[in-house]
Amino acid sequence: AETRKRIAELARKHHKFAGTVGSPENYRELQNTGYQFINIGADVVGLKNYFGELIRKTGASNTAGSGSYIEKQ
Repeated sequence: AETRKRIAELARKHHKFAGTVGSPENYRELQNTGYQFINIGADVVGLKNYFGELIRKTGASNTAGSGSYIEKQ
């Protein structure tokens, strides 16, 4: 926690944006610490969910069976 606070302070001092990864649960804490850019999601997860829903709506199945990491999630 102290290191994150120090990074945010140094970023502000040098007129830079402080950025980090976070979650919906600690977003406010990070914002109050001084972070201006907080990544709380991943585009690949959103795309996986979006395209999965499109496939479900068509009634199609994934017959390719690539065994990819995303399929296992």
